[in-house]
Amino acid sequence: MQTCYYLSRAADAILTKMKIFFGALRLIVDQFEVTSYQTVNTQVGESGGNKNGNEI
Repeated sequence: MQTCYYLSRAADAILTKMKIFFGALRLIVDQFEVTSYQTVNTQVGESGGNKNGNEI
């Protein structure tokens, strides 16, 4: 019974660490997407294309 308890505790700890890791990863990706979106947006805005970035 004790082994089962320790295994569930270990799994819990691993899951928590993974949640933190993926949370941080998502924040980084979100930040990157926002930055690249702004860059594309300004380039398109300057060239006079439409907001979707498609050439008219």
